[in-house]
Amino acid sequence: MTNDVELPRVAVCHYSGFGHTATLAAAVAAGAKSGGAEVTSIAVADITDPD
Repeated sequence: MTNDVELPRVAVCHYSGFGHTATLAAAVAAGAKSGGAEVTSIAVADITDPD
């Protein structure tokens, strides 16, 4: 019997002026990964037009 259930995909987007929010976002991403999710972390300040 095969399990065809896809793992969840999570995007953690954050903006952090002083690094505090980035620290929290990293903790959220780590928690999602430990639960089996495929996680992408995105710093909003790094997004450019082609993205």
